[in-house]
Amino acid sequence: IWFASNSAPPKVYRSTDGGATWSSSVLPFADTFVAGLAFNTTTHGVVTGNSGNAARTTDGGATWVSTTIGGTGAAFAATSAGPSELFVTKGANVYRSTDRGATWTVSYTGAIGTMNHISFATAGSTTRGWAVTATGGIAAFYGNLTGVEEQVAEIPRTFALEQNYPNPFNPTTTLRYALPKDARLTLSIYNILGQRI
Repeated sequence: IWFASNSAPPKVYRSTDGGATWSSSVLPFADTFVAGLAFNTTTHGVVTGNSGNAARTTDGGATWVSTTIGGTGAAFAATSAGPSELFVTKGANVYRSTDRGATWTVSYTGAIGTMNHISFATAGSTTRGWAVTATGGIAAFYGNLTGVEEQVAEIPRTFALEQNYPNPFNPTTTLRYALPKDARLTLSIYNILGQRI
């Protein structure tokens, strides 16, 4: 669970036990208050400030680093749309990140006023999004997002040694192996006469 405060300096509070206890992180910017907060996984999120600054986290909100969105104006809202996509409103524009907040590009440039809120909803493979202004202007998104879920390496369950390739080889070959736990490993190659080479 995460929520932002508008105290000075602005902070993001998080609970890893369903709200029984809370910890806070000071953000790397000095805006007056947090204007938007969104997570698209349990570890990756973005927070925006009322002066247009932003920060991202890759560890569930324990630490935050600055990220540059670009443009001018206040960054009022943030939302997620899939495992790697984040959107924020800044001034009259909507910005999109497809790499969990590391880089940002303009997704929508509007002439309807300063965007104050943004929200996305996904049904199947179709995503719809809306950004709104304080005066009733609405920008809409409809389509398929292209974010790709980050692949997490799994620890092997058993020892394995695969066939080398190419075979036969000269002067190099590739040997693939798997270990179920950290261990010191020595791979030795023997010739047809049984001599270690």
